[in-house]
Amino acid sequence: MIAVGPVRLERAVAWDEIVALSRQPEVLLGCVDAETEVRMKGVVDEAYLTGDTVGGVFEVVARGVPVGLDRM
Repeated sequence: MIAVGPVRLERAVAWDEIVALSRQPEVLLGCVDAETEVRMKGVVDEAYLTGDTVGGVFEVVARGVPVGLDRM
């Protein structure tokens, strides 16, 4: 997750961070930065309490994809 409402991850993410996140037994929102994820959760909690919604942005990264797969 790179953004929830106005809270956005403001740095690049390393592949090793993504791998480490995928190996965690429990993942809250899927942001590699714990501090940013806590702020994101605050936005979600506030929206839940008020009956509102917030937008979010997630990024998908694929590694080792065969050449030409995007043309299928």
